[in-house]
This record gives sequence, C-alpha cells and structure tokens, in this order.
Amino acid sequence: MSIPEVLFNVTMVLVALAWIPLCIAPGKRAINWWLAGVVVPIVIAIMFTYLLMAYWDQPANQSFFATCASRFFTLGGIGGMLQNDGLLAATWLDNLTMGMVGGAWITRRAQRTGLPFPALLFCQLVTLAMSTLGVALYLVIEATRGKLSEPEGQPLA
Repeated sequence: MSIPEVLFNVTMVLVALAWIPLCIAPGKRAINWWLAGVVVPIVIAIMFTYLLMAYWDQPANQSFFATCASRFFTLGGIGGMLQNDGLLAATWLDNLTMGMVGGAWITRRAQRTGLPFPALLFCQLVTLAMSTLGVALYLVIEATRGKLSEPEGQPLA
C-alpha cells in the first residue's frame, strides 16, 4: 500500500471518529470545538502538507508560481495534477478538512440558534457527504427560520 493510500485510510478513520460524536453529542464543546473544529483538522492539515510537499512535481524550467497558475487555474491543469496519487489524496484530505470545519461550525451555531436536532443532523450528514451543499442547506434553513443573523447576546466564535 502506498503512502497516499495509507494517509487516505487514516484520514477516513479520523473523520469518522470526529463526525460520529459530532452527530451524537452536538452540544459537547470538547467534541464540536476541540475534536471536530481544531484537533482533527490540524492532524489532517499536517498530512495534507506532507502529501503536497512530497508529491509536488516542479518542472525544472518553470517557476513555482507559473506551475501553480498552470495547475490551479485551469480545469486541465487540475485534471493533470489529480493523475498523481499523492496530490489526489491531498485534494481529498483538503475537502474532508473543510467539511469537518464547516460541520463543526454549523453544529456550534445551530446550538446557539436552537435548531431542532433532526434538522441539524440532516445538515450534518449532507455536510459530511457534500460540504458546500451542507453548509448552504444549513444557511437556507436558518434564513427560513429568521435565525441567519447573529443570535442576540451570544456572539458567535
């Protein structure tokens, strides 16, 4: 098994170990702030950084900035970059990390706004699967409830 595969598998376990308690006990600060909001994202960020540094292939005749521009700002460049298993795994780790941060944020905010648990759980599960759609769904639900603004007397972290 390659290093990108090992880190991918480790990350999937870490994400499960954070999401499951986040969904079961959303009101626990140790879970929704420290575990899902800080510790797991930092651990995944370290693995992401390793993958990015270890598997970045820098052409000899091109500056780092030109390489970034050709890879990150064109669809073909992104497709080519994802042919490399290390960078593909790094991309997935980045996606999982942002989903975890978004899920922890909506969980903390939903606790402050009083979002009913079934609605929160639905938003969490959508965020786990499709982070952008899950956060957008949460914002639409809160806007529909008239709770999109900052809750009175409870500044958001």
